[in-house]
Amino acid sequence: MPLAIRRERPLRPHPLGPGAGGDTHPRACRRARRRLPELRLRPVRPARTPHGGCPVTSQITWYAARAAGIVAWALAAASVIWGLALSTRVTKGKPRPAWLFDLHRFLGGTALIFTVIHVAAILLDSYVHFSLLNVLVPLTGTWHPVAVAGGIVGLYLLAAVELTSLAKARVSKRVWRRVHFASFALYAVSTIHGLTAGTDRHSLPLIIAMAASTLLVVELTVLRVVRSISRPPSVQTARRVPVVAGSRSGAG
Repeated sequence: MPLAIRRERPLRPHPLGPGAGGDTHPRACRRARRRLPELRLRPVRPARTPHGGCPVTSQITWYAARAAGIVAWALAAASVIWGLALSTRVTKGKPRPAWLFDLHRFLGGTALIFTVIHVAAILLDSYVHFSLLNVLVPLTGTWHPVAVAGGIVGLYLLAAVELTSLAKARVSKRVWRRVHFASFALYAVSTIHGLTAGTDRHSLPLIIAMAASTLLVVELTVLRVVRSISRPPSVQTARRVPVVAGSRSGAG
C-alpha cells in the first residue's frame, strides 16, 4: 500500500513582490519569540500581516533601538577615551590644535543624540511596552529593572556632562571638573547596561569592543594618576596677610 505523502500548502506570494514584507511565514514570529528567552513580561501578541507574517514596523523600531544603543555607547566610549588622551597629554611635545577639543565635544554631543533616538525607538516598539515613566525613572519597569536603571542613570550622567560642557564659560571650573569626573561612572554604567540589558550582549564583536575599550580606559586612567602623582609640586604663592592696625613695625 503506497504511503501518502503530506504536502504543505504553498505560501501565497506577497502582492508587493518577494521580500516586501520580510519573512511572512507564520513560524517566523514563533522563532523570533524563542530567541528572546530573557523576557519576563507576558508577551504581547504581535500584529499579523494579511499573510500571517510579522509586521515590518515592529521590526524596524526594534532594530533601530538596538543600533542606536550600540552607536551611542561607541560614541560615549570614544569621547571618554579621547578626553583621557587629551588630559594625560599622550601627545606630549606635539601641538594640539583646537579641533582635537572640538572632536571631543562632538563625540559626546552625538552620543547624547543617539541615546535619545535609542529611548524613542524603545517607546515606539510594540513587543515590550515601555511607558515614559519606565524610561525616565529607574526601577519602575518589570523588564530587567536593574539593567534598565543603569541605562537611565547613564542618560542623566551624559546629559549633565554635555550641558556643563556647553555652559563651561558660565560655571566655575571646580563645578565643571566635578561633573566631568562623572564620565567614569557614565562609561561604567553604560557598558554594564549594554552587557546586561541588550539583546546583542552575546555578540562576540561587541564583547571584544567593550573589553578593548575598557582596558584602554583603565590604562589611560592609571597613566593620568601616575603622572599627576609624579608631577613636581608647583610653587605656591605667598598668602596675603591682611594688614591689621598696629601690626606695622617702626612706627614712631
